[in-house]
Amino acid sequence: MVSVSFIIPLYNGLELTKVCLRTLQETLPAELEHEIILVDDGSTDGTREWLKSLPSSIRVILNETNMCYAAANNRGARVATGKYLALLNSDLELTPGWLEPLIAALENDTTLGLVGNVQRRVDDNSIDHAGFLFRADAKLVHIRELPSSASIRRRPVRIVPAVTAACCLIRRKVYMAPRRDGSHGLRETYRNGGEDVDFCLATQIRGHRVGVVLNSEIRHHVSASRGVESTRQNDEFNSRLLFGHWRGLIINLCVPDWSREKLRLWRRDPAAVPWRILLAAAGHRFGILKQTSRAAWIELGSAIFYEELHWRKTLGHPRPPLADDPHAYSIKGLQNDKVQNETWAFRERFTVTLAPGTVEKNLFVNGFVLPETEDRTETHGPLGLRLILNGVQRETFSPLPEDHFNCGINRPMVVTDEPVEFTVELLGAGRENTLAWLGRISSRWPLPAQWRNRLEAYRLQMKNRRLRISQIVCDGEVVYDFKQRRPLRVNRREKQDYPMGLNVVGWFRAELGIGESARCMARAVAAGEVPHALIDMKLPCLNRMGDESMLSQLQKTNPYRVNVFHIDAPVSRDIDHHHGKNFRQDRHNIAYWAWELPEFPDQWIEACQYFDEVWCPSGFVRDAIAAKVPLPVQVMPHAIGFVRPEGDQKARFELPQDRFTFLFLYDLNSYQERKNPRAVIEAYRRAFPKENDVQLVIKTHNPERNPEAFRRLKADLKGIQNVTFIARTLSKEDIHALESACDAFVSLHRSEGFGLAVAESMFLGKPVISTDWSATAEFVNTNNGCPVPAKLIELTETHGPYEKGQWWADPDIDAAAEAMRRLATDSDLATRLGRAARRTMERSYSPEAIGQRYAKRLAAMEQWPD
Repeated sequence: MVSVSFIIPLYNGLELTKVCLRTLQETLPAELEHEIILVDDGSTDGTREWLKSLPSSIRVILNETNMCYAAANNRGARVATGKYLALLNSDLELTPGWLEPLIAALENDTTLGLVGNVQRRVDDNSIDHAGFLFRADAKLVHIRELPSSASIRRRPVRIVPAVTAACCLIRRKVYMAPRRDGSHGLRETYRNGGEDVDFCLATQIRGHRVGVVLNSEIRHHVSASRGVESTRQNDEFNSRLLFGHWRGLIINLCVPDWSREKLRLWRRDPAAVPWRILLAAAGHRFGILKQTSRAAWIELGSAIFYEELHWRKTLGHPRPPLADDPHAYSIKGLQNDKVQNETWAFRERFTVTLAPGTVEKNLFVNGFVLPETEDRTETHGPLGLRLILNGVQRETFSPLPEDHFNCGINRPMVVTDEPVEFTVELLGAGRENTLAWLGRISSRWPLPAQWRNRLEAYRLQMKNRRLRISQIVCDGEVVYDFKQRRPLRVNRREKQDYPMGLNVVGWFRAELGIGESARCMARAVAAGEVPHALIDMKLPCLNRMGDESMLSQLQKTNPYRVNVFHIDAPVSRDIDHHHGKNFRQDRHNIAYWAWELPEFPDQWIEACQYFDEVWCPSGFVRDAIAAKVPLPVQVMPHAIGFVRPEGDQKARFELPQDRFTFLFLYDLNSYQERKNPRAVIEAYRRAFPKENDVQLVIKTHNPERNPEAFRRLKADLKGIQNVTFIARTLSKEDIHALESACDAFVSLHRSEGFGLAVAESMFLGKPVISTDWSATAEFVNTNNGCPVPAKLIELTETHGPYEKGQWWADPDIDAAAEAMRRLATDSDLATRLGRAARRTMERSYSPEAIGQRYAKRLAAMEQWPD
């Protein structure tokens, strides 16, 4: 058993690579079982020719194009066999004794998932890296100092939020464990930077710690391995991606440094730290507070918010438009007292709640102070204001002049996607407020008339009313103008005021077909460069919500003119309950519906009242819906495009290498009678009674919700020897890997609204055997697959929404068995059909192609008359 697999991605820099490989081989312990895997990422400097001269004991992988750092490491990891994976940059100089402490740390502490080490610069031997730290300003920095030698001997491992992947040792099972979004290893969306920190944070979420082994040192030619490819633009992109994925966790990791900074500031200047923030900082510092305090959350979240503004500017991304829903704004404590008609007053304080994204640069209160009334002493005295933003940021303006004032907060502390709470307190009227209170509570007391009259004069609080509020302004835009009869100026807009684009609303985290429907659309709008926002559906979902592939892109507002809801028709009435009535108002609302039979249910027609248009994944569905509903119905197929798995996927699922493998997968919640696994199993029996050189794979999930259907499925599989039965929820990446591992896909369904699994298998270049009826017949034909003839039969009983008396297909099992035999015995046929299937998906169903469909429809909407 190999103990350590060394994975070294290469991209040019041949001379440095030679030094790295030589020093690696010179410093390896003699007794260590190991393998060295070099992954060349499209080098052009002679590296590829040099790789040919290496001994066969060194494994070489050649990428045809530059796949970038993360993908190169992942490709090496997929073929690695070691207990531990050592990720090494090709610009390292490894020194004797560097490896043993890393292995010892992982062997001695099972809570550690991966460890890095101390990295010194080659040019001056200074420390370049001894772990990462998230600072109080929410910036990620290298730790560049070491404790004393005695401290290192006592405690050789420093626990840190993250380490660089330039040199680190990882448990292989940790590296290959799926994330919640289904991906493995380093996230490949990064551009040569940030993927290592991202992986460390994901590792901690899964319950493993990250450490730096302080008695292990190597030398590093910093940033030489990728050269000019690591540009500032990429750095900005990577930072935005990292903070987008992990904003909440990063805030928590910043809290220790934040609390230290606040306590340090308080010791220098006690007046500089409000007591509430001081208590929060002390609570964090001494372990009393276990959860992030509101003060820390706002201040750190605000720091990230301003980084996001910087990234937006650097990367050329415009400010996203606001969804100006009046219900997202509120104001409490202000009153129109008719002392001055164009301004409002307040007694002690008022609070304004603003929608997320309203404030970025500044927030101002405009108004003026009326003069004192000479003969009324209760109006005399200076007044001031204290502005409090989100309970954390304070600015005081006192005294105010008896004239117009403009008081504000620059660089306000706000957090992305969170409402802003702005409180204005009146200063200088404390005595008058107390006397007014006494006047109210003493109205029935037996007081002398002179006292009573004096207190009655204060009850009007005329001094307070001298301070008048005329406007509240955010980033130069008037949000409240009290000259207006209705002070809220950010009122509901007309449709034409919203920019054209798609608000895609769906269960983006749900592991089921309708969740994948929303994710397919998200990929298509991105590929087609359609302006869009992704909004997580608030309606309850029964399936597991474990897909986080698009979590960082989700937002709470719907700023564009068109809403598209990926929803089942019967629950459309619940949209307003969960999202609010204003979510659909003044938008063009589209239902994305799928249906699997020729006749749309009559009881679902009423759902049309919530929409202006219907989109559907196939012409088959369009014909069923359009015959019943009084709305336009457009065919917008699912976009099929994802990273194709590489490496030996059969071994991943313990499938035999020497057998032709047929796959069928489905969700038991999708009704077993429609999915028809019994026909697949029976066709397999008829095709291969002796089961020579073949294997059947059946994958399903949600057995706990469908115990009787699950029992029948297991009974149907009895007697089949060469079967792999998977009855659990897999991540989407694992589903793609399973589809890739098998040699052909079989779906003898009664009916499909689209057929995602069929289309995905075709995209992977697999020959498919599919019922020649309903939606799959629109893209499976004799040139790219094996369509199975079927006759239509009437349903004799109701199965869920599929009612007795409707019609669906009964596929020819003998024809399916014959197709199975042909594919299993004719490798040329299987290859030819698989290649044609892949071309079909890439040509007509790619995210780019489907995104262009959306764009054309939106362009047509722009031309519609009002």
